[in-house]
Amino acid sequence: MLGVVRIFFRAKGTNPRAVLGCLLVAGLVEGIGIATLLPLLSVAIQADIANDSLINQAVLKSLNYVGLSPELNILLWIVVAALIIKACITFVAMVLVGYATAHVSTGIRTDVVKNLLKARWSYFTAQPVGRFANSMSNDATRAGRTYEMAAEFLANSIQTGVFMLVALIMSWRLTLLALIVGGIILLILNSLVRVARRAGQKQTDRTKHLIIYLTDVVNNVRPLKAMAREGVFSALLDRKIELLRKALRTQVLSLQTLKALQEILIALAMGVGVILALEFGNIETSELLVMGLIVLKVLKNMASVQRQYQKVVLLESPYYALEELIEETSQAREKPHGGLVPELMDGCRLEEVRFAYGGNKVLEGIDLEIPSGEITVLTGVSGTGKTTVTDLLLGFHEPDSGEVLVDGVSLSRIDLARWRRMIGYVPQEPTLLHDTILNNITLGDPNMSAEDVSRALQTAGALGFVVALPEGVETRVGEKGSQISGGQRQRLALARALAARPKLLILDEVTSALDNRTEEELCATLREISGTITILAVSHRPGLMGIADNLYKLADGRANKILATPVLAVGQDG
Repeated sequence: MLGVVRIFFRAKGTNPRAVLGCLLVAGLVEGIGIATLLPLLSVAIQADIANDSLINQAVLKSLNYVGLSPELNILLWIVVAALIIKACITFVAMVLVGYATAHVSTGIRTDVVKNLLKARWSYFTAQPVGRFANSMSNDATRAGRTYEMAAEFLANSIQTGVFMLVALIMSWRLTLLALIVGGIILLILNSLVRVARRAGQKQTDRTKHLIIYLTDVVNNVRPLKAMAREGVFSALLDRKIELLRKALRTQVLSLQTLKALQEILIALAMGVGVILALEFGNIETSELLVMGLIVLKVLKNMASVQRQYQKVVLLESPYYALEELIEETSQAREKPHGGLVPELMDGCRLEEVRFAYGGNKVLEGIDLEIPSGEITVLTGVSGTGKTTVTDLLLGFHEPDSGEVLVDGVSLSRIDLARWRRMIGYVPQEPTLLHDTILNNITLGDPNMSAEDVSRALQTAGALGFVVALPEGVETRVGEKGSQISGGQRQRLALARALAARPKLLILDEVTSALDNRTEEELCATLREISGTITILAVSHRPGLMGIADNLYKLADGRANKILATPVLAVGQDG
Protein backbone atom coordinates (compact mmCIF):
# COMPACT_ATOMS: atom_id res chain seq x y z
CA MET A 1 0.00 0.00 0.00
CA LEU A 2 2.78 2.43 0.89
CA GLY A 3 4.42 1.65 -2.45
CA VAL A 4 1.35 2.97 -4.28
CA VAL A 5 1.37 6.20 -2.27
CA ARG A 6 5.09 6.54 -2.90
CA ILE A 7 4.62 6.24 -6.66
CA PHE A 8 1.90 8.92 -6.62
CA PHE A 9 3.81 11.46 -4.52
CA ARG A 10 7.37 10.87 -5.72
CA ALA A 11 6.86 10.72 -9.50
CA LYS A 12 8.83 13.57 -11.08
CA GLY A 13 7.06 16.40 -12.91
CA THR A 14 3.66 15.82 -11.26
CA ASN A 15 1.51 17.95 -8.97
CA PRO A 16 0.21 15.46 -6.42
CA ARG A 17 -1.09 18.08 -3.97
CA ALA A 18 -3.31 19.72 -6.60
CA VAL A 19 -4.66 16.36 -7.71
CA LEU A 20 -5.26 15.24 -4.13
CA GLY A 21 -6.96 18.53 -3.27
CA CYS A 22 -9.33 18.24 -6.22
CA LEU A 23 -10.16 14.64 -5.33
CA LEU A 24 -10.87 15.57 -1.70
CA VAL A 25 -13.18 18.44 -2.68
CA ALA A 26 -14.95 16.25 -5.26
CA GLY A 27 -15.47 13.55 -2.66
CA LEU A 28 -16.87 16.00 -0.09
CA VAL A 29 -19.24 17.55 -2.64
CA GLU A 30 -20.48 14.13 -3.65
CA GLY A 31 -20.95 13.30 0.02
CA ILE A 32 -23.19 16.37 0.39
CA GLY A 33 -25.25 15.20 -2.56
CA ILE A 34 -25.60 11.70 -1.13
CA ALA A 35 -26.51 13.06 2.30
CA THR A 36 -29.30 15.13 0.74
CA LEU A 37 -30.88 12.01 -0.74
CA LEU A 38 -32.48 10.98 2.57
CA PRO A 39 -34.54 14.15 3.14
CA LEU A 40 -35.27 14.22 -0.61
CA LEU A 41 -36.78 10.74 -0.47
CA SER A 42 -38.65 11.62 2.74
CA VAL A 43 -40.30 14.56 1.01
CA ALA A 44 -40.97 12.48 -2.12
CA ILE A 45 -42.85 9.76 -0.17
CA GLN A 46 -44.37 12.33 2.20
CA ALA A 47 -42.64 10.87 5.25
CA ASP A 48 -41.77 12.86 8.33
CA ILE A 49 -38.71 14.85 7.34
CA ALA A 50 -38.18 16.05 10.88
CA ASN A 51 -37.38 12.60 12.27
CA ASP A 52 -34.41 11.92 14.51
CA SER A 53 -31.99 10.98 11.70
CA LEU A 54 -28.73 12.86 12.12
CA ILE A 55 -28.51 13.30 8.35
CA ASN A 56 -32.00 14.83 8.21
CA GLN A 57 -31.24 17.16 11.09
CA ALA A 58 -27.89 18.22 9.57
CA VAL A 59 -29.48 18.95 6.18
CA LEU A 60 -32.39 20.88 7.73
CA LYS A 61 -30.05 23.03 9.81
CA SER A 62 -27.87 23.74 6.77
CA LEU A 63 -30.89 24.77 4.68
CA ASN A 64 -32.22 27.00 7.46
CA TYR A 65 -28.76 28.60 7.81
CA VAL A 66 -28.75 29.68 4.14
CA GLY A 67 -32.45 30.60 4.17
CA LEU A 68 -33.84 27.73 2.10
CA SER A 69 -36.86 25.57 2.82
CA PRO A 70 -36.70 21.73 2.58
CA GLU A 71 -38.86 21.50 -0.52
CA LEU A 72 -38.65 18.74 -3.10
CA ASN A 73 -37.35 20.90 -5.96
CA ILE A 74 -34.73 22.57 -3.75
CA LEU A 75 -33.46 19.26 -2.40
CA LEU A 76 -33.43 17.79 -5.89
CA TRP A 77 -31.37 20.69 -7.26
CA ILE A 78 -28.90 20.36 -4.39
CA VAL A 79 -28.32 16.71 -5.34
CA VAL A 80 -28.02 17.58 -9.04
CA ALA A 81 -25.68 20.51 -8.34
CA ALA A 82 -23.51 18.36 -6.09
CA LEU A 83 -23.18 15.68 -8.74
CA ILE A 84 -22.35 18.26 -11.47
CA ILE A 85 -19.78 20.04 -9.29
CA LYS A 86 -18.27 16.70 -8.32
CA ALA A 87 -18.03 15.69 -12.00
CA CYS A 88 -16.34 18.99 -12.94
CA ILE A 89 -13.81 18.85 -10.12
CA THR A 90 -13.07 15.20 -10.82
CA PHE A 91 -12.59 16.11 -14.48
CA VAL A 92 -9.96 18.70 -13.53
CA ALA A 93 -8.22 16.21 -11.23
CA MET A 94 -8.12 13.46 -13.84
CA VAL A 95 -6.91 15.85 -16.55
CA LEU A 96 -4.03 16.72 -14.21
CA VAL A 97 -3.48 12.99 -13.75
CA GLY A 98 -3.48 12.48 -17.52
CA TYR A 99 -0.91 15.24 -18.02
CA ALA A 100 1.17 13.82 -15.19
CA THR A 101 0.96 10.33 -16.70
CA ALA A 102 2.33 11.62 -20.01
CA HIS A 103 5.05 13.51 -18.15
CA VAL A 104 6.02 10.46 -16.12
CA SER A 105 6.42 8.18 -19.14
CA THR A 106 8.30 10.80 -21.20
CA GLY A 107 10.29 12.10 -18.22
CA ILE A 108 11.53 8.62 -17.38
CA ARG A 109 12.66 8.17 -20.99
CA THR A 110 14.47 11.50 -20.87
CA ASP A 111 16.24 10.61 -17.62
CA VAL A 112 17.34 7.23 -18.99
CA VAL A 113 18.69 8.73 -22.22
CA LYS A 114 20.49 11.61 -20.52
CA ASN A 115 22.12 9.35 -17.95
CA LEU A 116 22.95 6.77 -20.58
CA LEU A 117 24.73 9.30 -22.80
CA LYS A 118 26.80 10.44 -19.82
CA ALA A 119 27.76 6.92 -18.75
CA ARG A 120 31.33 5.69 -19.04
CA TRP A 121 32.22 3.54 -22.04
CA SER A 122 32.94 0.44 -19.96
CA TYR A 123 29.31 0.49 -18.79
CA PHE A 124 28.03 0.46 -22.39
CA THR A 125 30.17 -2.51 -23.36
CA ALA A 126 28.71 -4.59 -20.53
CA GLN A 127 25.03 -3.94 -21.36
CA PRO A 128 22.78 -5.57 -23.98
CA VAL A 129 21.24 -3.01 -26.34
CA GLY A 130 17.86 -4.72 -26.05
CA ARG A 131 17.67 -3.81 -22.36
CA PHE A 132 17.60 -0.11 -23.18
CA ALA A 133 15.21 -0.62 -26.12
CA ASN A 134 12.78 -2.41 -23.80
CA SER A 135 13.12 0.26 -21.10
CA MET A 136 12.47 3.11 -23.54
CA SER A 137 9.41 1.49 -25.11
CA ASN A 138 7.56 -1.10 -23.05
CA ASP A 139 8.70 -0.30 -19.50
CA ALA A 140 8.31 3.49 -19.84
CA THR A 141 4.76 3.14 -21.18
CA ARG A 142 3.79 0.78 -18.37
CA ALA A 143 5.43 3.06 -15.80
CA GLY A 144 3.21 5.95 -16.91
CA ARG A 145 0.21 3.66 -16.62
CA THR A 146 1.36 2.76 -13.10
CA TYR A 147 1.14 6.39 -12.03
CA GLU A 148 -2.33 6.68 -13.54
CA MET A 149 -3.48 3.57 -11.68
CA ALA A 150 -2.00 4.93 -8.42
CA ALA A 151 -3.97 8.17 -8.88
CA GLU A 152 -7.19 6.27 -9.56
CA PHE A 153 -6.52 4.14 -6.48
CA LEU A 154 -6.24 7.25 -4.31
CA ALA A 155 -9.35 8.78 -5.94
CA ASN A 156 -11.40 5.70 -5.14
CA SER A 157 -9.95 5.57 -1.62
CA ILE A 158 -10.98 9.19 -0.95
CA GLN A 159 -14.46 8.59 -2.35
CA THR A 160 -14.82 5.48 -0.21
CA GLY A 161 -13.77 7.42 2.86
CA VAL A 162 -16.42 10.09 2.22
CA PHE A 163 -19.14 7.49 1.79
CA MET A 164 -18.07 5.81 5.00
CA LEU A 165 -18.33 9.14 6.84
CA VAL A 166 -21.85 9.75 5.51
CA ALA A 167 -22.85 6.20 6.36
CA LEU A 168 -21.47 6.54 9.91
CA ILE A 169 -23.57 9.65 10.49
CA MET A 170 -26.68 7.83 9.26
CA SER A 171 -26.16 4.56 11.10
CA TRP A 172 -22.90 3.61 12.72
CA ARG A 173 -24.10 0.07 13.38
CA LEU A 174 -24.89 -0.68 9.73
CA THR A 175 -21.71 1.07 8.63
CA LEU A 176 -19.62 -0.96 11.04
CA LEU A 177 -21.29 -4.10 9.74
CA ALA A 178 -20.55 -3.03 6.15
CA LEU A 179 -16.91 -2.36 7.00
CA ILE A 180 -16.55 -5.75 8.65
CA VAL A 181 -18.13 -7.49 5.66
CA GLY A 182 -16.02 -5.46 3.24
CA GLY A 183 -12.85 -6.17 5.19
CA ILE A 184 -13.58 -9.89 5.18
CA ILE A 185 -14.11 -9.81 1.40
CA LEU A 186 -10.82 -7.95 0.89
CA LEU A 187 -8.92 -10.41 3.07
CA ILE A 188 -10.44 -13.41 1.32
CA LEU A 189 -9.44 -12.09 -2.10
CA ASN A 190 -6.06 -10.59 -1.16
CA SER A 191 -4.22 -13.68 -2.42
CA LEU A 192 -5.29 -12.70 -5.96
CA VAL A 193 -3.45 -9.39 -5.51
CA ARG A 194 -0.26 -11.28 -4.66
CA VAL A 195 -0.75 -13.47 -7.74
CA ALA A 196 -1.04 -10.31 -9.86
CA ARG A 197 2.16 -8.85 -8.40
CA ARG A 198 4.14 -12.01 -9.21
CA ALA A 199 2.65 -12.14 -12.72
CA GLY A 200 3.54 -8.49 -13.31
CA GLN A 201 7.14 -9.12 -12.26
CA LYS A 202 7.34 -12.12 -14.57
CA GLN A 203 5.95 -10.07 -17.45
CA THR A 204 8.57 -7.37 -16.88
CA ASP A 205 11.46 -9.82 -16.71
CA ARG A 206 10.32 -11.98 -19.62
CA THR A 207 9.56 -9.02 -21.86
CA LYS A 208 13.02 -7.61 -21.15
CA HIS A 209 14.71 -10.90 -22.02
CA LEU A 210 12.56 -11.25 -25.14
CA ILE A 211 13.46 -7.77 -26.44
CA ILE A 212 17.16 -8.36 -25.69
CA TYR A 213 16.98 -11.62 -27.61
CA LEU A 214 15.10 -10.06 -30.54
CA THR A 215 17.62 -7.23 -30.77
CA ASP A 216 20.48 -9.70 -30.90
CA VAL A 217 18.71 -11.73 -33.59
CA VAL A 218 18.07 -8.66 -35.75
CA ASN A 219 21.69 -7.55 -35.40
CA ASN A 220 22.84 -11.02 -36.50
CA VAL A 221 20.18 -11.84 -39.07
CA ARG A 222 22.62 -11.87 -42.02
CA PRO A 223 24.83 -14.76 -40.77
CA LEU A 224 21.75 -16.57 -39.44
CA LYS A 225 20.10 -16.55 -42.85
CA ALA A 226 23.38 -17.26 -44.63
CA MET A 227 23.80 -20.47 -42.61
CA ALA A 228 20.06 -21.31 -42.54
CA ARG A 229 20.07 -21.17 -38.73
CA GLU A 230 17.02 -18.96 -38.37
CA GLY A 231 14.82 -21.99 -37.62
CA VAL A 232 16.78 -22.80 -34.45
CA PHE A 233 16.47 -19.25 -33.18
CA SER A 234 12.81 -19.13 -34.15
CA ALA A 235 12.14 -22.18 -31.95
CA LEU A 236 13.93 -20.51 -29.03
CA LEU A 237 11.91 -17.36 -29.66
CA ASP A 238 8.69 -19.39 -29.51
CA ARG A 239 9.67 -20.73 -26.09
CA LYS A 240 10.38 -17.25 -24.76
CA ILE A 241 7.08 -15.94 -26.13
CA GLU A 242 5.21 -18.86 -24.54
CA LEU A 243 6.68 -17.96 -21.12
CA LEU A 244 5.51 -14.38 -21.61
CA ARG A 245 2.09 -15.61 -22.71
CA LYS A 246 1.73 -17.64 -19.50
CA ALA A 247 2.48 -14.55 -17.39
CA LEU A 248 -0.10 -12.53 -19.31
CA ARG A 249 -2.72 -15.27 -18.95
CA THR A 250 -2.10 -15.36 -15.21
CA GLN A 251 -2.64 -11.60 -15.05
CA VAL A 252 -5.94 -11.80 -16.91
CA LEU A 253 -7.15 -14.70 -14.76
CA SER A 254 -6.29 -12.96 -11.47
CA LEU A 255 -7.91 -9.67 -12.55
CA GLN A 256 -11.15 -11.24 -13.76
CA THR A 257 -11.39 -13.70 -10.89
CA LEU A 258 -11.05 -10.90 -8.35
CA LYS A 259 -13.75 -8.85 -10.05
CA ALA A 260 -16.20 -11.76 -10.36
CA LEU A 261 -15.74 -12.98 -6.78
CA GLN A 262 -16.11 -9.44 -5.43
CA GLU A 263 -19.45 -9.01 -7.18
CA ILE A 264 -20.70 -12.39 -5.96
CA LEU A 265 -19.71 -11.77 -2.34
CA ILE A 266 -21.07 -8.19 -2.33
CA ALA A 267 -24.38 -9.36 -3.79
CA LEU A 268 -24.66 -12.05 -1.11
CA ALA A 269 -23.75 -9.61 1.65
CA MET A 270 -26.28 -7.02 0.47
CA GLY A 271 -29.05 -9.60 0.13
CA VAL A 272 -28.48 -10.94 3.63
CA GLY A 273 -28.12 -7.42 5.03
CA VAL A 274 -31.40 -6.14 3.60
CA ILE A 275 -33.28 -9.23 4.84
CA LEU A 276 -31.88 -8.78 8.34
CA ALA A 277 -32.66 -5.05 8.33
CA LEU A 278 -36.27 -5.63 7.28
CA GLU A 279 -36.72 -8.52 9.69
CA PHE A 280 -35.11 -7.13 12.83
CA GLY A 281 -34.46 -3.45 12.22
CA ASN A 282 -36.70 -0.50 12.97
CA ILE A 283 -35.73 1.69 10.02
CA GLU A 284 -37.76 4.09 7.92
CA THR A 285 -38.23 2.98 4.30
CA SER A 286 -36.57 6.12 2.91
CA GLU A 287 -33.67 5.74 5.32
CA LEU A 288 -33.30 2.05 4.41
CA LEU A 289 -33.21 2.90 0.70
CA VAL A 290 -30.56 5.59 1.12
CA MET A 291 -28.63 3.52 3.63
CA GLY A 292 -28.70 0.53 1.32
CA LEU A 293 -27.48 2.70 -1.52
CA ILE A 294 -24.63 4.09 0.55
CA VAL A 295 -23.61 0.71 2.00
CA LEU A 296 -23.66 -0.77 -1.49
CA LYS A 297 -21.56 2.16 -2.69
CA VAL A 298 -19.11 1.67 0.19
CA LEU A 299 -18.73 -2.04 -0.57
CA LYS A 300 -18.43 -1.37 -4.31
CA ASN A 301 -15.81 1.29 -3.70
CA MET A 302 -13.85 -0.93 -1.34
CA ALA A 303 -13.90 -3.59 -4.05
CA SER A 304 -12.86 -1.01 -6.64
CA VAL A 305 -9.99 0.14 -4.41
CA GLN A 306 -8.78 -3.44 -4.15
CA ARG A 307 -8.98 -3.89 -7.94
CA GLN A 308 -7.09 -0.62 -8.50
CA TYR A 309 -4.47 -1.75 -6.02
CA GLN A 310 -4.19 -5.05 -7.86
CA LYS A 311 -3.60 -3.18 -11.14
CA VAL A 312 -0.96 -0.98 -9.54
CA VAL A 313 1.01 -3.92 -8.15
CA LEU A 314 0.64 -5.57 -11.55
CA LEU A 315 2.31 -2.58 -13.21
CA GLU A 316 4.70 -1.42 -10.49
CA SER A 317 7.61 -3.68 -11.49
CA PRO A 318 8.51 -1.72 -14.68
CA TYR A 319 8.27 1.54 -12.71
CA TYR A 320 10.76 0.31 -10.13
CA ALA A 321 12.89 -1.33 -12.84
CA LEU A 322 13.23 2.04 -14.56
CA GLU A 323 14.02 3.77 -11.26
CA GLU A 324 16.74 1.18 -10.76
CA LEU A 325 18.07 1.73 -14.30
CA ILE A 326 18.13 5.50 -13.83
CA GLU A 327 20.05 5.11 -10.59
CA GLU A 328 22.38 2.56 -12.17
CA THR A 329 23.18 4.78 -15.17
CA SER A 330 23.61 7.75 -12.85
CA GLN A 331 26.21 5.81 -10.85
CA ALA A 332 27.94 4.84 -14.12
CA ARG A 333 28.65 8.44 -15.15
CA GLU A 334 32.11 9.30 -16.39
CA LYS A 335 34.42 10.77 -13.81
CA PRO A 336 34.71 14.55 -14.06
CA HIS A 337 37.83 15.84 -15.78
CA GLY A 338 39.53 19.21 -15.61
CA GLY A 339 38.40 22.36 -17.36
CA LEU A 340 41.32 23.04 -19.70
CA VAL A 341 40.66 23.33 -23.44
CA PRO A 342 43.49 22.20 -25.73
CA GLU A 343 44.39 23.71 -29.10
CA LEU A 344 46.15 20.59 -30.44
CA MET A 345 49.17 22.60 -31.50
CA ASP A 346 51.72 20.18 -30.03
CA GLY A 347 49.91 16.97 -30.84
CA CYS A 348 49.24 14.02 -28.52
CA ARG A 349 51.50 11.62 -26.67
CA LEU A 350 51.24 8.45 -24.65
CA GLU A 351 54.01 8.18 -22.05
CA GLU A 352 54.69 4.86 -20.29
CA VAL A 353 50.99 3.96 -20.50
CA ARG A 354 49.89 0.67 -19.02
CA PHE A 355 46.37 -0.68 -19.38
CA ALA A 356 44.61 -3.98 -18.76
CA TYR A 357 41.08 -5.28 -19.27
CA GLY A 358 40.44 -7.07 -16.01
CA GLY A 359 43.50 -9.25 -15.58
CA ASN A 360 44.41 -9.21 -19.29
CA LYS A 361 47.34 -6.85 -19.88
CA VAL A 362 47.09 -5.01 -23.19
CA LEU A 363 49.55 -2.11 -22.99
CA GLU A 364 52.73 -2.39 -20.96
CA GLY A 365 54.57 0.89 -20.81
CA ILE A 366 53.72 2.09 -24.32
CA ASP A 367 55.27 5.30 -25.71
CA LEU A 368 54.14 6.94 -28.93
CA GLU A 369 53.68 10.42 -30.38
CA ILE A 370 50.97 11.79 -32.66
CA PRO A 371 52.32 15.07 -34.11
CA SER A 372 49.88 17.80 -35.17
CA GLY A 373 49.14 18.06 -38.87
CA GLU A 374 50.56 14.64 -39.70
CA ILE A 375 49.27 11.15 -40.42
CA THR A 376 50.15 8.62 -37.73
CA VAL A 377 49.30 4.97 -38.40
CA LEU A 378 49.16 2.15 -35.84
CA THR A 379 49.56 -1.37 -37.15
CA GLY A 380 50.00 -4.81 -35.67
CA VAL A 381 48.17 -8.10 -35.31
CA SER A 382 44.74 -8.31 -33.71
CA GLY A 383 44.69 -7.89 -29.93
CA THR A 384 47.86 -5.84 -29.61
CA GLY A 385 46.03 -2.74 -28.32
CA LYS A 386 45.57 -0.54 -31.38
CA THR A 387 41.92 0.29 -30.66
CA THR A 388 42.76 0.57 -26.96
CA VAL A 389 45.14 3.42 -27.81
CA THR A 390 42.35 5.29 -29.60
CA ASP A 391 39.95 4.62 -26.70
CA LEU A 392 42.46 6.05 -24.24
CA LEU A 393 42.91 9.11 -26.43
CA LEU A 394 39.12 9.56 -26.59
CA GLY A 395 38.90 9.28 -22.80
CA PHE A 396 36.81 6.11 -22.96
CA HIS A 397 39.27 4.49 -20.59
CA GLU A 398 41.85 5.80 -18.15
CA PRO A 399 45.35 4.32 -18.09
CA ASP A 400 46.31 2.16 -15.14
CA SER A 401 49.55 4.12 -15.07
CA GLY A 402 51.38 6.58 -17.28
CA GLU A 403 49.94 9.66 -18.99
CA VAL A 404 47.85 10.49 -22.04
CA LEU A 405 48.92 14.02 -23.02
CA VAL A 406 47.31 16.58 -25.32
CA ASP A 407 49.48 19.65 -25.99
CA GLY A 408 51.66 18.35 -23.18
CA VAL A 409 48.76 18.43 -20.68
CA SER A 410 47.34 15.34 -19.03
CA LEU A 411 43.94 14.35 -20.42
CA SER A 412 42.66 14.18 -16.83
CA ARG A 413 43.03 17.98 -16.62
CA ILE A 414 41.17 18.64 -19.88
CA ASP A 415 37.46 19.27 -20.40
CA LEU A 416 36.56 15.90 -21.91
CA ALA A 417 33.37 17.04 -23.68
CA ARG A 418 35.11 19.96 -25.40
CA TRP A 419 38.06 17.75 -26.30
CA ARG A 420 35.77 15.21 -27.95
CA ARG A 421 34.04 17.99 -29.92
CA MET A 422 37.42 18.56 -31.55
CA ILE A 423 37.57 14.94 -32.75
CA GLY A 424 36.16 13.22 -35.82
CA TYR A 425 35.87 9.46 -35.39
CA VAL A 426 35.26 6.68 -37.92
CA PRO A 427 34.97 3.16 -36.46
CA GLN A 428 35.98 -0.05 -38.22
CA GLU A 429 32.37 -0.93 -39.02
CA PRO A 430 30.55 2.39 -39.38
CA THR A 431 26.88 2.07 -38.46
CA LEU A 432 24.67 4.61 -40.15
CA LEU A 433 21.30 5.71 -38.87
CA HIS A 434 18.18 4.36 -40.55
CA ASP A 435 17.61 7.87 -41.87
CA THR A 436 18.56 10.26 -44.64
CA ILE A 437 22.12 10.98 -45.71
CA LEU A 438 21.64 14.55 -44.49
CA ASN A 439 20.71 13.48 -40.95
CA ASN A 440 23.53 10.93 -40.93
CA ILE A 441 25.99 13.73 -41.64
CA THR A 442 24.58 16.40 -39.32
CA LEU A 443 23.40 14.02 -36.56
CA GLY A 444 20.58 16.48 -35.97
CA ASP A 445 22.86 19.47 -35.32
CA PRO A 446 20.74 22.55 -36.25
CA ASN A 447 23.87 24.72 -36.51
CA MET A 448 25.29 22.68 -39.38
CA SER A 449 24.50 24.32 -42.71
CA ALA A 450 23.98 22.81 -46.16
CA GLU A 451 27.39 24.21 -47.11
CA ASP A 452 28.99 22.32 -44.22
CA VAL A 453 27.37 19.09 -45.39
CA SER A 454 28.40 19.65 -49.00
CA ARG A 455 31.97 20.46 -47.97
CA ALA A 456 32.21 17.35 -45.81
CA LEU A 457 30.85 15.13 -48.60
CA GLN A 458 33.26 16.71 -51.08
CA THR A 459 36.26 16.25 -48.78
CA ALA A 460 35.31 12.64 -48.13
CA GLY A 461 34.93 11.97 -51.84
CA ALA A 462 31.22 11.17 -51.42
CA LEU A 463 29.59 14.16 -53.09
CA GLY A 464 29.60 12.59 -56.55
CA PHE A 465 27.61 9.47 -55.69
CA VAL A 466 25.27 11.38 -53.34
CA VAL A 467 24.34 13.94 -56.00
CA ALA A 468 23.70 11.10 -58.45
CA LEU A 469 21.10 9.54 -56.15
CA PRO A 470 17.45 10.31 -57.08
CA GLU A 471 16.78 12.08 -53.76
CA GLY A 472 20.30 13.33 -53.12
CA VAL A 473 21.04 14.03 -49.46
CA GLU A 474 17.41 13.15 -48.62
CA THR A 475 18.02 9.52 -49.64
CA ARG A 476 17.44 7.03 -46.83
CA VAL A 477 20.34 4.64 -46.39
CA GLY A 478 18.43 1.78 -44.73
CA GLU A 479 19.21 -0.15 -41.56
CA LYS A 480 22.90 0.43 -40.73
CA GLY A 481 23.35 1.79 -44.27
CA SER A 482 22.32 -1.47 -45.94
CA GLN A 483 20.94 0.32 -49.03
CA ILE A 484 24.37 1.56 -50.14
CA SER A 485 27.72 -0.13 -50.75
CA GLY A 486 30.44 -0.67 -48.15
CA GLY A 487 32.68 1.92 -49.75
CA GLN A 488 29.87 4.46 -49.79
CA ARG A 489 29.16 3.79 -46.12
CA GLN A 490 32.82 4.39 -45.29
CA ARG A 491 32.80 7.68 -47.17
CA LEU A 492 29.60 8.86 -45.49
CA ALA A 493 31.07 7.93 -42.11
CA LEU A 494 34.17 9.95 -43.01
CA ALA A 495 32.00 12.87 -44.12
CA ARG A 496 30.15 12.71 -40.80
CA ALA A 497 33.46 12.83 -38.95
CA LEU A 498 34.66 15.79 -41.03
CA ALA A 499 31.42 17.81 -40.98
CA ALA A 500 32.18 19.58 -37.68
CA ARG A 501 35.71 20.53 -38.85
CA PRO A 502 37.62 18.41 -36.32
CA LYS A 503 41.23 19.04 -35.37
CA LEU A 504 41.90 15.33 -34.82
CA LEU A 505 40.58 12.57 -37.10
CA ILE A 506 40.67 9.03 -35.70
CA LEU A 507 40.17 6.18 -38.19
CA ASP A 508 39.84 2.60 -36.96
CA GLU A 509 40.46 0.11 -39.81
CA VAL A 510 38.39 2.21 -42.21
CA THR A 511 39.87 0.56 -45.32
CA SER A 512 39.54 -3.05 -44.16
CA ALA A 513 36.33 -3.67 -46.14
CA LEU A 514 37.24 -1.61 -49.21
CA ASP A 515 38.49 -2.79 -52.59
CA ASN A 516 41.90 -1.59 -53.79
CA ARG A 517 40.57 1.23 -55.96
CA THR A 518 38.29 2.63 -53.27
CA GLU A 519 41.10 2.32 -50.74
CA GLU A 520 43.45 4.28 -53.01
CA GLU A 521 40.84 7.01 -53.48
CA LEU A 522 40.27 7.28 -49.74
CA CYS A 523 44.01 7.39 -48.99
CA ALA A 524 44.45 10.12 -51.58
CA THR A 525 41.69 12.09 -49.85
CA LEU A 526 43.37 11.66 -46.46
CA ARG A 527 46.71 12.74 -47.88
CA GLU A 528 45.10 15.88 -49.27
CA ILE A 529 43.54 16.97 -45.98
CA SER A 530 46.57 16.13 -43.84
CA GLY A 531 48.48 19.22 -42.81
CA THR A 532 45.28 21.00 -41.85
CA ILE A 533 44.12 18.18 -39.62
CA THR A 534 45.87 15.64 -37.38
CA ILE A 535 45.10 12.04 -38.40
CA LEU A 536 45.48 8.91 -36.31
CA ALA A 537 44.66 5.72 -38.23
CA VAL A 538 44.56 2.08 -37.14
CA SER A 539 45.28 -0.17 -40.10
CA HIS A 540 47.13 -3.21 -41.38
CA ARG A 541 46.51 -2.32 -45.03
CA PRO A 542 49.42 -1.09 -47.19
CA GLY A 543 47.42 1.88 -48.52
CA LEU A 544 47.24 3.74 -45.21
CA MET A 545 50.67 2.56 -44.17
CA GLY A 546 51.98 3.99 -47.43
CA ILE A 547 50.78 7.55 -46.69
CA ALA A 548 51.86 7.59 -43.05
CA ASP A 549 54.16 10.27 -41.71
CA ASN A 550 54.62 8.15 -38.59
CA LEU A 551 54.13 4.40 -38.45
CA TYR A 552 54.06 2.38 -35.24
CA LYS A 553 53.86 -1.37 -34.93
CA LEU A 554 52.26 -2.58 -31.72
CA ALA A 555 53.42 -5.86 -30.24
CA ASP A 556 53.83 -7.28 -26.73
CA GLY A 557 52.16 -4.25 -25.20
CA ARG A 558 54.61 -1.76 -26.71
CA ALA A 559 54.84 0.48 -29.77
CA ASN A 560 57.84 0.36 -32.10
CA LYS A 561 58.25 3.21 -34.55
CA ILE A 562 59.22 1.77 -37.90
CA LEU A 563 58.81 4.85 -40.06
CA ALA A 564 60.06 8.27 -39.03
CA THR A 565 59.98 10.28 -42.27
CA PRO A 566 57.07 11.14 -44.56
CA VAL A 567 56.48 8.88 -47.55
CA LEU A 568 55.55 9.97 -51.05
CA ALA A 569 51.92 10.62 -51.87
CA VAL A 570 49.80 7.77 -53.14
CA GLY A 571 50.32 7.11 -56.82
CA GLN A 572 53.86 8.61 -56.99
CA ASP A 573 56.94 6.62 -57.87
CA GLY A 574 60.01 6.80 -55.69
